[in-house]
Amino acid sequence: MSLSWREWPPHVLVFDSASGNTHLLEQPSAAVLRAIESGPATTSALLDVLAVEPRDTAAQDWLSALLSRLRALDLIDG
Repeated sequence: MSLSWREWPPHVLVFDSASGNTHLLEQPSAAVLRAIESGPATTSALLDVLAVEPRDTAAQDWLSALLSRLRALDLIDG
């Protein structure tokens, strides 16, 4: 993954040099993507990045949907 980051609060611009695409993410989504970019991460570790309880089902659902979107954008493998 070759991503370039620019902070633009409350958003983050992410440029993917492999695809040539630029993405506008909200801070929580960017935090998850940065964690994944650093190396493999468990669901529990990603929920920790978001500072939410692992048993928070709404957060789990949000994370699952986010991971699906990031896969669809080819920002993560899977």
